Amino acid sequence: MHATPLTDKLSWIHFSKPSEAELHELAERFFLHPLIHEELLAPSSRSRVETHDGYLFLIYHLPLYDHVNRTSRRAEIDVVATDDTLITVTYEDLEPIATFGRTVEKIPERNLASTAQLVYYLVESVNDFSLRQLRHVEEKLQQVGGALFRERSGKALLEDISRIKRDLLEFSLTAASERLMLESLLESGPRFWGEGYKIYLNDLWGDFLKIH
Repeated sequence: MHATPLTDKLSWIHFSKPSEAELHELAERFFLHPLIHEELLAPSSRSRVETHDGYLFLIYHLPLYDHVNRTSRRAEIDVVATDDTLITVTYEDLEPIATFGRTVEKIPERNLASTAQLVYYLVESVNDFSLRQLRHVEEKLQQVGGALFRERSGKALLEDISRIKRDLLEFSLTAASERLMLESLLESGPRFWGEGYKIYLNDLWGDFLKIH
């Protein structure tokens, strides 16, 4: 567990590959519903947003390139946002979490007033990461296009094309779940944080459309 006080009123707590004991303590401290506690024990197959008494819970999936299998796969960030604490849970070390940490540590305290803003910067980090992940697909498409232009053929080229198709499919499936999560957040977020924070969520939606 890594706890970071950001202001006098806001804190960020991050769990990377947490133990059951850590999650049990977390659930007791923040009065999490037993089903939410259970969700945090292992990765989930679907993205979603739920509001409960005193906190908002969301499961966010992001595309992550697997260099071993040479295709995109799904990674997960679970979030619990209360009035004064943002809690993130991951099941592996993720670059967007590190980026988010560096970002919020540089923001002046006067510009942080709500966990809604922390969620905004977190999802922004994921969106930026996803755009960078797409660049490797673009590079491969250019390589294959060049090979076709040079009339290169054979098994190796077909394998390259198959890998790109699989990569795009896996990326698209994950992006579809991101879209559903953001649509739900646009609806439930203002009810939890207030209508004044809807502008942050609309901005996230606009950035996501670049990825889509």
